[in-house]
Amino acid sequence: MNNARHNDANNGKNFIHFVVEFNGVPDETVISYNNRHHFHYISINAGDDLKPDFVIKVAANIVTEHDFIYK
Repeated sequence: MNNARHNDANNGKNFIHFVVEFNGVPDETVISYNNRHHFHYISINAGDDLKPDFVIKVAANIVTEHDFIYK
C-alpha cells in the first residue's frame, strides 16, 4: 500500500514524500507527535531502510506538511 502524499517544488518535481510510516523508500517523511513530551517530530529517511536518518524536534502547535512546504 502506497500511503505517500507528494509535495511539488522546483517545476513540479517531487522532493519529499509524507507517509504514515517508513516503507524503505528514500525521501519518506513522517510527522509524529509525542503526547508525553508535547513535541512534534519530523523524521526523514534519506536511505532505503525503515529508520530515520534525520529528525527535527518541533516545539510548536500542530504541524502539517503545509506548515513547512510551500507550493
